[in-house]
Order: sequence, then C-alpha cells, then structure tokens
Amino acid sequence: MNPIASVSAADAGLALQPAAAGGGPAFSQWIEQQLSNVDTQLQKSDRLLQDLALGKVDNLHHVMIEMEKSKLSLQLLLQVRNHVLDAYQELVRMPL
Repeated sequence: MNPIASVSAADAGLALQPAAAGGGPAFSQWIEQQLSNVDTQLQKSDRLLQDLALGKVDNLHHVMIEMEKSKLSLQLLLQVRNHVLDAYQELVRMPL
C-alpha cells in the first residue's frame, strides 16, 4: 500500500505566489488562471468517474482521490472569491 502524500495548494490547482511589485501577473490574470486550473481538475475527475462507471478504470481509490482534490480546489477558490467580495464590500462602505 502506498502512503498518501500531503496535498498542498499547488496540488489543489491553486498555486499561491505573491506577485513582485510591478513584475507579477495582475490579480485578474491570476484568478483567470486558477479558474482554468480548477476547471481542468473538475473535468479530469468527471472523466475518471465516467471511465470507472464504464469499467475502464479499476482503481477506485485513484478516482476518489482525484474527486476529492477537485472538490477541495473548488472550495478553496470559492473561499478566495468570498474574501475578495467581502473586502470589496468593506471598501464600498468606507466614507470618502
């Protein structure tokens, strides 16, 4: 039996790297990239689930791990979105 390695943010499709002042990608580009990564992960887990249902994949554990990784990456992206929206709403409420 192989040990399960720990899942990092990079494994979940969300590589959190601070951008250098003026040298890194814009926040909108970063979000776009993360959405693409999460979408790819979700498509991969869907494809594996379909293959499992058709009998093309024998390793149920692999399918379940991929499904959990896609679930976690989506939840993490949603939490980032929620915090960004909260920060925006806080800025809107500030007096000029």
